Amino acid sequence: FLAITISLMKVFKINVPRKLLRVHQILFETTFVSQVIVFIIYWVAIHHTMDDLIAEQGQEFVKYLYVSHIIPFLCISAELFISKPVVLQSELIYMIYYGSIYTVSNFIQTKLTNVRPYPFMTWEDYTSVIAFFVILLFMIVVYTVSSQITHIVNGVKQKQE
Repeated sequence: FLAITISLMKVFKINVPRKLLRVHQILFETTFVSQVIVFIIYWVAIHHTMDDLIAEQGQEFVKYLYVSHIIPFLCISAELFISKPVVLQSELIYMIYYGSIYTVSNFIQTKLTNVRPYPFMTWEDYTSVIAFFVILLFMIVVYTVSSQITHIVNGVKQKQE
């Protein structure tokens, strides 16, 4: 929504405030990378473990799983093409904050409700912490690759640090 608003403002030659562009930049980077990770982890590591739950819940649940794990990925990918943002390597820290906060939230939710949304993060032993660090490392790789790709596609040169 923010990308469409900013795009329309540009089309109608309305000055887009720098703070709005900054908020969009950080939100896009975080959402794009997290959606890529959710998409990959769900389809590679989780979907095949859902057979019992799917049998129990029925076909409506299957539709929900497909819609909730495909549509957000397609939407953020569309935003990538609409707004042509550049993922800034210097802002990787926001993604690390997001991943850490999400993990703490997952831990609290799992302990309070005893519902485990991820079979590899049960929080019953140290393997959940290892899973967190593996996902964090994967997130850093996805973020870095996204940064490189968006710089190349949008013709922006990386700053030498």
